[in-house]
Amino acid sequence: MSQIYKEEYWNLIKGSELPKNVANAILSMALTDGPQDAIRFVQKMLNIKPVSGVMGPLTKQAIWDKSKNGDADFAKAILNKQIDRYQQDEQASTYGKGWTNRVEKVKGTIS
Repeated sequence: MSQIYKEEYWNLIKGSELPKNVANAILSMALTDGPQDAIRFVQKMLNIKPVSGVMGPLTKQAIWDKSKNGDADFAKAILNKQIDRYQQDEQASTYGKGWTNRVEKVKGTIS
């Protein structure tokens, strides 16, 4: 992983402290939308309040709880919602196919 991705994305989402597949799903969104928006997106999925955009202890614990029987299903849910969001984006006609292709590649790595 390049130093920029590590410092500006992975470290902000606290990827090394999360289940692997979920961390990669959040990173996928962080690369397009920014780390804080990616975290907010997941916080909304988990009904965490307040939605802060910070990967704090409450968010990390909720992710681990959701992943207690394996993280593949939750990671795929994040990625599917990400694709849905991209398809509704006002720039989807220009960038949507590339965004979706990248997310599909990430989905292909989930086991």
